[in-house]
Amino acid sequence: MGTWLNAAITDTAAAGMPANVEAVVADVLLATPVYKHLFARVGCHSAAGSVVRRLLKDRSVAICPEGVAGIFHGATAGGEEKVYLATRLGFIKIAIQAGTPLLPVYHLGASQLLSFHGLSRLSRRVRASLGVWCGAGGTPFPHRHDIVTAVGDPVPVVQCDEPSAEQLAETHARFCAALVALFDAHKHMLGEAWETRKLRIV
Repeated sequence: MGTWLNAAITDTAAAGMPANVEAVVADVLLATPVYKHLFARVGCHSAAGSVVRRLLKDRSVAICPEGVAGIFHGATAGGEEKVYLATRLGFIKIAIQAGTPLLPVYHLGASQLLSFHGLSRLSRRVRASLGVWCGAGGTPFPHRHDIVTAVGDPVPVVQCDEPSAEQLAETHARFCAALVALFDAHKHMLGEAWETRKLRIV
Protein backbone atom coordinates (compact mmCIF):
# COMPACT_ATOMS: atom_id res chain seq x y z
CA MET A 1 0.00 0.00 0.00
CA GLY A 2 2.77 2.40 0.92
CA THR A 3 4.44 1.83 -2.44
CA TRP A 4 1.40 3.09 -4.32
CA LEU A 5 0.91 6.08 -2.02
CA ASN A 6 4.56 7.02 -2.40
CA ALA A 7 4.33 6.65 -6.17
CA ALA A 8 1.42 9.06 -6.21
CA ILE A 9 3.54 11.67 -4.42
CA THR A 10 6.27 11.37 -7.06
CA ASP A 11 3.85 11.29 -10.00
CA THR A 12 5.13 14.48 -11.59
CA ALA A 13 7.10 15.29 -14.73
CA ALA A 14 9.93 16.71 -12.59
CA ALA A 15 10.28 13.34 -10.81
CA GLY A 16 10.62 11.52 -14.13
CA MET A 17 7.34 9.64 -13.77
CA PRO A 18 5.09 9.30 -16.84
CA ALA A 19 1.61 10.78 -16.95
CA ASN A 20 -1.56 8.70 -16.63
CA VAL A 21 -0.11 5.95 -14.45
CA GLU A 22 -2.43 3.14 -13.36
CA ALA A 23 -1.43 0.74 -10.57
CA VAL A 24 -2.15 -2.99 -10.61
CA VAL A 25 -2.22 -5.48 -7.73
CA ALA A 26 -2.84 -9.19 -7.20
CA ASP A 27 -6.45 -10.27 -7.61
CA VAL A 28 -6.53 -11.60 -4.04
CA LEU A 29 -6.12 -8.05 -2.72
CA LEU A 30 -9.15 -6.94 -4.71
CA ALA A 31 -11.22 -9.73 -3.19
CA THR A 32 -10.14 -9.47 0.47
CA PRO A 33 -12.37 -7.50 2.86
CA VAL A 34 -10.99 -4.06 3.84
CA TYR A 35 -8.05 -4.38 1.43
CA LYS A 36 -10.31 -4.43 -1.61
CA HIS A 37 -11.84 -1.11 -0.55
CA LEU A 38 -8.45 0.46 0.16
CA PHE A 39 -6.92 -0.54 -3.17
CA ALA A 40 -10.06 0.29 -5.11
CA ARG A 41 -10.11 3.70 -3.44
CA VAL A 42 -6.65 4.55 -4.80
CA GLY A 43 -7.64 3.26 -8.24
CA CYS A 44 -5.79 -0.06 -8.43
CA HIS A 45 -6.64 -2.63 -11.10
CA SER A 46 -6.12 -6.38 -11.41
CA ALA A 47 -2.57 -7.44 -12.37
CA ALA A 48 -3.96 -10.04 -14.80
CA GLY A 49 -2.11 -9.95 -18.12
CA SER A 50 -5.25 -9.13 -20.09
CA VAL A 51 -5.96 -6.11 -17.89
CA VAL A 52 -2.38 -4.82 -18.09
CA ARG A 53 -2.38 -5.14 -21.89
CA ARG A 54 -5.64 -3.20 -22.10
CA LEU A 55 -4.34 -0.42 -19.85
CA LEU A 56 -1.11 -0.10 -21.83
CA LYS A 57 -3.03 0.89 -24.95
CA ASP A 58 -3.35 4.48 -23.75
CA ARG A 59 -1.58 4.85 -20.42
CA SER A 60 1.31 3.69 -18.23
CA VAL A 61 1.10 0.87 -15.68
CA ALA A 62 2.87 0.64 -12.31
CA ILE A 63 3.53 -2.92 -11.20
CA CYS A 64 5.60 -4.66 -8.51
CA PRO A 65 6.72 -7.77 -10.44
CA GLU A 66 8.10 -9.56 -7.36
CA GLY A 67 4.66 -10.75 -6.32
CA VAL A 68 4.12 -12.62 -3.06
CA ALA A 69 7.59 -14.19 -3.27
CA GLY A 70 9.17 -10.75 -2.95
CA ILE A 71 7.69 -10.32 0.51
CA PHE A 72 10.09 -12.96 1.84
CA HIS A 73 13.16 -11.15 0.54
CA GLY A 74 14.22 -7.55 1.03
CA ALA A 75 16.84 -6.44 3.53
CA THR A 76 19.32 -8.85 5.11
CA ALA A 77 21.52 -8.63 8.18
CA GLY A 78 24.59 -8.44 5.95
CA GLY A 79 23.69 -5.04 4.53
CA GLU A 80 22.27 -6.46 1.32
CA GLU A 81 18.94 -5.90 -0.38
CA LYS A 82 17.33 -8.61 -2.50
CA VAL A 83 14.81 -8.19 -5.28
CA TYR A 84 12.96 -11.27 -6.50
CA LEU A 85 13.25 -10.74 -10.26
CA ALA A 86 15.58 -13.44 -11.63
CA THR A 87 12.71 -15.57 -12.92
CA ARG A 88 10.11 -12.84 -13.44
CA LEU A 89 9.62 -12.58 -17.21
CA GLY A 90 5.87 -12.01 -17.45
CA PHE A 91 6.04 -8.22 -17.20
CA ILE A 92 8.93 -8.20 -19.66
CA LYS A 93 6.87 -10.14 -22.22
CA ILE A 94 3.87 -7.84 -21.84
CA ALA A 95 6.07 -4.74 -22.27
CA ILE A 96 7.61 -6.14 -25.46
CA GLN A 97 4.23 -7.12 -26.88
CA ALA A 98 2.89 -3.63 -26.16
CA GLY A 99 6.08 -1.91 -27.34
CA THR A 100 6.20 -0.05 -24.03
CA PRO A 101 9.52 1.00 -22.43
CA LEU A 102 10.26 -0.29 -18.93
CA LEU A 103 10.84 2.39 -16.30
CA PRO A 104 12.90 1.22 -13.28
CA VAL A 105 11.74 2.69 -9.96
CA TYR A 106 13.15 1.81 -6.53
CA HIS A 107 12.00 2.89 -3.07
CA LEU A 108 15.24 2.95 -1.09
CA GLY A 109 14.60 2.52 2.63
CA ALA A 110 11.22 0.80 2.25
CA SER A 111 12.75 -2.53 3.27
CA GLN A 112 13.53 -1.08 6.70
CA LEU A 113 9.95 -0.28 7.65
CA LEU A 114 8.56 -3.74 8.38
CA SER A 115 9.67 -7.36 8.55
CA PHE A 116 7.45 -10.28 7.58
CA HIS A 117 7.26 -13.64 9.32
CA GLY A 118 5.16 -16.23 7.56
CA LEU A 119 4.81 -19.36 5.45
CA SER A 120 6.65 -18.82 2.20
CA ARG A 121 5.62 -21.90 0.19
CA LEU A 122 1.98 -21.81 1.25
CA SER A 123 1.76 -18.06 0.66
CA ARG A 124 3.09 -18.44 -2.87
CA ARG A 125 0.71 -21.32 -3.55
CA VAL A 126 -2.39 -19.38 -2.53
CA ARG A 127 -0.95 -16.09 -3.84
CA ALA A 128 -1.49 -14.28 -0.55
CA SER A 129 0.84 -13.30 2.30
CA LEU A 130 0.11 -15.66 5.19
CA GLY A 131 1.95 -14.37 8.22
CA VAL A 132 2.56 -11.39 10.46
CA TRP A 133 4.08 -8.00 9.74
CA CYS A 134 6.33 -6.67 12.52
CA GLY A 135 7.48 -3.11 12.96
CA ALA A 136 8.33 -0.79 15.82
CA GLY A 137 8.29 -2.60 19.15
CA GLY A 138 6.90 -5.74 17.55
CA THR A 139 3.73 -3.95 16.47
CA PRO A 140 2.28 -3.71 12.93
CA PHE A 141 3.31 -0.04 12.87
CA PRO A 142 6.38 0.61 10.67
CA HIS A 143 9.77 1.69 11.94
CA ARG A 144 10.69 5.29 11.31
CA HIS A 145 13.03 5.48 8.32
CA ASP A 146 13.63 7.84 5.41
CA ILE A 147 12.56 6.68 1.94
CA VAL A 148 14.09 7.87 -1.31
CA THR A 149 12.10 7.09 -4.45
CA ALA A 150 14.56 6.86 -7.33
CA VAL A 151 13.27 6.97 -10.90
CA GLY A 152 15.61 5.80 -13.66
CA ASP A 153 15.72 6.25 -17.41
CA PRO A 154 13.32 4.17 -19.52
CA VAL A 155 14.68 0.86 -20.77
CA PRO A 156 13.66 0.70 -24.46
CA VAL A 157 12.09 -2.41 -25.97
CA VAL A 158 11.47 -3.54 -29.53
CA GLN A 159 7.82 -4.40 -30.12
CA CYS A 160 7.17 -8.05 -30.96
CA ASP A 161 3.92 -9.98 -30.68
CA GLU A 162 5.71 -13.25 -29.91
CA PRO A 163 9.11 -12.46 -28.35
CA SER A 164 11.67 -15.27 -28.33
CA ALA A 165 13.34 -16.60 -25.19
CA GLU A 166 16.48 -14.74 -26.22
CA GLN A 167 14.59 -11.43 -26.55
CA LEU A 168 13.00 -11.90 -23.14
CA ALA A 169 16.33 -12.75 -21.49
CA GLU A 170 18.16 -9.82 -23.12
CA THR A 171 15.50 -7.26 -22.17
CA HIS A 172 15.24 -8.71 -18.67
CA ALA A 173 19.01 -8.44 -18.21
CA ARG A 174 19.00 -4.80 -19.30
CA PHE A 175 16.15 -3.96 -16.94
CA CYS A 176 17.83 -5.66 -13.96
CA ALA A 177 21.13 -3.90 -14.72
CA ALA A 178 19.31 -0.55 -14.88
CA LEU A 179 17.63 -1.23 -11.53
CA VAL A 180 20.94 -2.06 -9.82
CA ALA A 181 22.58 1.02 -11.35
CA LEU A 182 19.67 3.16 -10.12
CA PHE A 183 20.10 1.78 -6.60
CA ASP A 184 23.86 2.38 -6.61
CA ALA A 185 23.46 5.94 -7.89
CA HIS A 186 21.08 6.99 -5.10
CA LYS A 187 21.91 4.88 -2.03
CA HIS A 188 24.25 7.57 -0.65
CA MET A 189 21.20 9.79 -0.10
CA LEU A 190 20.25 7.66 2.91
CA GLY A 191 23.51 8.23 4.71
CA GLU A 192 26.90 6.64 5.23
CA ALA A 193 25.48 3.30 6.37
CA TRP A 194 23.91 2.84 2.95
CA GLU A 195 26.96 3.66 0.84
CA THR A 196 28.28 0.09 0.99
CA ARG A 197 24.87 -1.54 0.67
CA LYS A 198 24.38 -3.87 -2.32
CA LEU A 199 21.31 -4.77 -4.35
CA ARG A 200 21.13 -8.36 -5.55
CA ILE A 201 18.67 -9.82 -8.04
CA VAL A 202 17.50 -13.27 -6.84
